[in-house]
Amino acid sequence: PASFAWYSSKMLGERLLEPEDAPESGTGAKLLLAHACTKLGSKAWEFATPLLLLHFTPHSLTAPTFFGLLIFLFRFIAGPSAGAWMDRTDRMRSISIGITLQAVGVIASLATLAMLSLTEQLLPSAPHFLLFAMVACGLSEALGALVSSVAVKKDWVAVLYARDGEASKSTVLASINSAMSYLDLSAEMLGPLAAGFVIQLFGDFGGFVAVGVVNIVSFVLELKLLRQIYATNISLSVPKAERPEPPQHAWASFARSWPLFIQQPSGVPLLVLSYAMLYVTALSPHGVVLTAYLQTRSLSPTLLSAFRAAGALSGVLGMAAGALS
Repeated sequence: PASFAWYSSKMLGERLLEPEDAPESGTGAKLLLAHACTKLGSKAWEFATPLLLLHFTPHSLTAPTFFGLLIFLFRFIAGPSAGAWMDRTDRMRSISIGITLQAVGVIASLATLAMLSLTEQLLPSAPHFLLFAMVACGLSEALGALVSSVAVKKDWVAVLYARDGEASKSTVLASINSAMSYLDLSAEMLGPLAAGFVIQLFGDFGGFVAVGVVNIVSFVLELKLLRQIYATNISLSVPKAERPEPPQHAWASFARSWPLFIQQPSGVPLLVLSYAMLYVTALSPHGVVLTAYLQTRSLSPTLLSAFRAAGALSGVLGMAAGALS
């Protein structure tokens, strides 16, 4: 932690800021540490969940597909409303609610796992209500992750480091955003690797419990670090600017935007559509269904996690190549 804070402060270029303008010393390091903790836990959780879902429908992808579809639909539908709510809510309150939703989702998932373990000993198949309970837990965790991640990356970082007309703060802002992107991709590698090793060591149920407990600990650490940042940086407690109400319903605006999207030049719509189609094929980037499918093909958790890590590594190398070019 001490060496991490020193390295992060140097990497983020806090020396570029004047003392009277700079955020409290160590703020950048705490932001990165909080982000790293929650991302590592979340990625390990995302890897472990599809393996557990197979217990609801053995030798079938029904449960993982049902779970993944509802989670993505929920994020798509609830995302704009969650963003509008964050815009008018106190920063610390929105973060606290987001992390609480994540913790509730994980704890409730562990309780559902305990019930599943009991029913497997008494019944030939898992009751459907347990699958619905697992989906509800996933929705809570997904909403909390969305709120806490967007609030920190899009709001807190900008308030602390972005100021119009101040080139030094713009430089630090770019450095923080870049560091967070590297942390995201590093978590994509290390989170599944750690989860795969733990599941291989303790089995599906024991490994899932271990990953869940680590997640809960990371939530506590993240909230503690963010509370420290909030308490020592007055700019975060400044009320947010009032935003005018949209002139029309969100769905009406969504429908009106499609003609503009289709008219974009240089084949942009086709490029976007081709990338989106990856999510409905076996090439879906580290998706729930792909992970579950590979598990049904008798791949061990460690091999599955290595597969996920290799994909994330290509992203890290791509970012590094882009930075050097």
